[in-house]
Amino acid sequence: ITMMPECIPDLEAWRPKTYREHYAQSNLSHRDAIIAAYDNADCVAREALDSVAQTLNAVLSETRDVVLRNMATPDTAAVLALRAADWLKPLIARMAAVINGTATAPIGADTQSAIDEIFSQ
Repeated sequence: ITMMPECIPDLEAWRPKTYREHYAQSNLSHRDAIIAAYDNADCVAREALDSVAQTLNAVLSETRDVVLRNMATPDTAAVLALRAADWLKPLIARMAAVINGTATAPIGADTQSAIDEIFSQ
């Protein structure tokens, strides 16, 4: 952040979106088909997708808030951002598995527990 202070307003303005909101506001040519598939998906699959999306959003929101509070210590902000990236990768893979119908087990931890674990390390 200290290396790119012009990004601070974007970081401060960022707000999480639901899966549906993300695609509704995108410029993707097939966004209507993606939204229709989401709306018509099996409710268990849709709930699994929403659960992962909520966890992703919670990790991103908490990381953003902590990074903005620690801008005076860029090393701390960098460590937090890298730690969050490590947590996001398996969540993104989980989301892809749900979307592709290959997910087998529930996500395992509730959102707050996952966030608490990230920031306790």
